[in-house]
Amino acid sequence: MKSISIILIVFGIGIIVAEIFRGYVSDTASGEGLIEGQPIRILEGIWSPRKVYLNIKVYGGSVDILFYSNGIVLKRWNNTTGFIDRIDILRRGRSYILIMPRTNKTCRVSVRTTFYGVEKDILTHGFIFIILGTMIYMISFVKLRRFLPYTLFLLLLFNINIFYATPNWFKQGIYARYASKIIDDVSILFKNNTVINGKWKVYVYLKCSDIDGDMAKLFVNITLIGLNNFSPTFSRADYVLLNLSSRRIFYKGKNIGITCIFLEDIPKEGEKIALIEIDDYKVNGTVKRIKIIPMNNFGYQNAIAVKFNITMNGVYANGSETTLSVVGLTDYDTDTGIILDGLWVSDPLFLIADIKMMIVDLNLIETNIDIGPSDIATEIQSWLARILVISIIITPIILVSYIIYKRKISAKRKIKNNTYLK
Repeated sequence: MKSISIILIVFGIGIIVAEIFRGYVSDTASGEGLIEGQPIRILEGIWSPRKVYLNIKVYGGSVDILFYSNGIVLKRWNNTTGFIDRIDILRRGRSYILIMPRTNKTCRVSVRTTFYGVEKDILTHGFIFIILGTMIYMISFVKLRRFLPYTLFLLLLFNINIFYATPNWFKQGIYARYASKIIDDVSILFKNNTVINGKWKVYVYLKCSDIDGDMAKLFVNITLIGLNNFSPTFSRADYVLLNLSSRRIFYKGKNIGITCIFLEDIPKEGEKIALIEIDDYKVNGTVKRIKIIPMNNFGYQNAIAVKFNITMNGVYANGSETTLSVVGLTDYDTDTGIILDGLWVSDPLFLIADIKMMIVDLNLIETNIDIGPSDIATEIQSWLARILVISIIITPIILVSYIIYKRKISAKRKIKNNTYLK
């Protein structure tokens, strides 16, 4: 009986360890469909009890979306044109996303799901094996009627599930704060074509104060903190209107261009896209690759790197002409399409501060937008690489110290022995 209990305990520990490692790997599934007046099901199948990050986009209209799990409507979204949300699947079973049109108008729906975290039922089974093994082992020493109440109590503890949801992608109240990553010379081209150089720490803050249909009202604050006597600190703040379907910015009733703060569609590798438009100057971008980037406050995020080339002419205060030219990369989140990191050098949003171009490297430092779970596997690999480097550095030092220590001990013993012989 003791052998059986040990086997059960070891088996349970093995399941738990394997499932914990499994939880570090996220799985992605996606699907698309055309709705022509009839409901459709997307991603139907057996879903494991893990956390799910949903990213759904609707083109050409609005729909009702229901998430079914084990025959129960786990969540419903009415009259939506797309959203980002998280769901915690409680039990393994058949699940699917039901999309119901509100009109006979043809719509296209894109669904992307990311499964992450441990599979709760398998993890629970691991604990049950450990408890059963422990119970069988204890039976050899304690009567069953004394041990059973404690066992049942432990089993109940592992039948607890947690449910939570997070906000949708673009809605009233979302905000994002960006800051320049390094303190370096910044070149600024103003709307009147004047160019100045200096050292600034740059901050850009955006907040959605209201949404009406496809139009969002954004509060924009641009602050440059001067780092020497030749770089004055200044800050500008104002409201703009953003068309969510075209990314066009309207300021004081005038169309001033297309922002690159986010991409409405996540492009594929090698695809060319319209990135920026400012004062009739257009900048196109090319998706170079999909990669994983480290974010200080958001772990490791999947991103697409968009390469662009921008050139503008200006004049210094002394009248000499100059050209500002940048070939750079900007990283966009693959779940929301929002800028995460990179050279954000020109945007109609900057025009509230009369800035047409600003050569600075900005990254996202704070937001309440759900940009998706961190890529834990990459994070672990990064930590293992750091540990390996540290080990390579420290091991020779420890080894040399040990050899010196052993030699000193050996020398002391020889002196002691020679003294004793004399």
